[in-house]
Amino acid sequence: MYSMNISFTAEQDLGPEAGILGTGGSRVLRKRLIGKHVKVHVDFIRPREGEFEEREAATIRYGGQNTNVAEQLIEKGLATAVRHKRDDEDRSPDYDKLMAAEQLAASEGRGMHSGKDMPAPKQPLNISESAHRATTFVNGFRRLGRIPAVVEYVAAGSRFKIYLPKDNQVLTLVLSGIRAPRTA
Repeated sequence: MYSMNISFTAEQDLGPEAGILGTGGSRVLRKRLIGKHVKVHVDFIRPREGEFEEREAATIRYGGQNTNVAEQLIEKGLATAVRHKRDDEDRSPDYDKLMAAEQLAASEGRGMHSGKDMPAPKQPLNISESAHRATTFVNGFRRLGRIPAVVEYVAAGSRFKIYLPKDNQVLTLVLSGIRAPRTA
C-alpha cells in the first residue's frame, strides 16, 4: 500500500492568489478522486537538499482513459507545471503535455492566469472553539442525523479535524472510549 499526501502549498512559490487557488484545487481533487481507484506512478525522487527533505514526484491517473490529474488542474488554471532544464531527466513523462496545458490556460485566461484579483476564501467557522459555541450546534447535528464531512487532519487515533463543506465549518471530533497512545 502506498501512502500519499496531496497538498497545495503554492502560496510559498507563487504568491497569495495561488494559495486561494489551492483551496479550489483541493475541492476539485475531492470531487474527482474520493472513492475512486487511482494509479500512482513515482516519476523520480528528488534527494534531500539542505533544509528540504527528500521528495517523491508522482503522476496520478484515474478512470478508464487514465486521465492525468495534474494536467486537468493545470488546464483549469488551478496549478502550474514545475519548470525543468532541457537536459533534466528527473521530470514527468507527460512534461510536454503539462506545459501545453499551461499555455492553453494562460492563453484562455483561466484561473490564476485570468489577471483578476481573487477574493480571499472565507475562513471556515471553528464551531469547537469553545464549549458554549459547540453546544449551540449539537442539537442541530442530532436533528440532521447524517452530515457530509471531510476529515482534514488526524491528530491521533481518537482526535480528528473535520470540515463541513456545506456550512463552511470546522470542528474537532474526539471519540470517546478509544484508547490511543498519547503523542509527545
